[in-house]
Amino acid sequence: MNMSLGNFRTNNVTAGTLSFDNMVDGTTYTVILTNTNGGNYVLSGSSVNSWRCSPDCNSATITAMANRHTVLSITKTNTTAYVFWTDL
Repeated sequence: MNMSLGNFRTNNVTAGTLSFDNMVDGTTYTVILTNTNGGNYVLSGSSVNSWRCSPDCNSATITAMANRHTVLSITKTNTTAYVFWTDL
């Protein structure tokens, strides 16, 4: 996802790798994933080396529930991204 296109994104994307590009230090992004099947999303980014999540995202992986909206709030600081996420 090219984050230079805006701080708020909604995506109906199948489970797999979520790659975040063009993230700016000190900026918070909101991403809402809608997926009828749910599944595991592995977080990656061209300028992120470490993902810190609440609840925990073991190995930078978020597990979304089927037929729910998964809301991620991501703040990038240097090479670390802090992610707060929930299923609604």
